[in-house]
Amino acid sequence: MEAWGGDGHFEVTHIYSGEKFIIDINKQSCSYNLWGLVVIPCRHAVTAIQFKKFKVLDYVNNYYSRDIYGVCYDIRWHQLMV
Repeated sequence: MEAWGGDGHFEVTHIYSGEKFIIDINKQSCSYNLWGLVVIPCRHAVTAIQFKKFKVLDYVNNYYSRDIYGVCYDIRWHQLMV
């Protein structure tokens, strides 16, 4: 369950445990602290982002893009001349 607080602030309540989490979409932070750690929105942040009908992928760091992955893990194998 989510509650819009204005200015990009949300309060998301976990349905089963009743725990509450504060999300700031503008600062890309959640009181759960996972978003700040791995730079991928946690499930609470995803709930808030989707509530506003924004695209979740717009909030994932570019380091997780296919292009950057390719740059990091592009290993070229050269054939050995025998």
